[in-house]
Amino acid sequence: MSNAVQLLKRREVLNLLGVSDSTLRRMIVRGEFPPPLKISQRRTAWRSDAVDRHIEALGQSNEGGAP
Repeated sequence: MSNAVQLLKRREVLNLLGVSDSTLRRMIVRGEFPPPLKISQRRTAWRSDAVDRHIEALGQSNEGGAP
């Protein structure tokens, strides 16, 4: 992604992570993924930089692990 922070919809986050909606919800409840921002009464979104940091952290935690 670019350096500009974007707001990502749930569907975009699910596609980036490759997980189901229920898995994403569990990850948020467990504190394994940042919660979304409430941007209106019926809409939530994630900051792209927060999602990027999460994905980078996953890569770092897997560097010495199994293939």
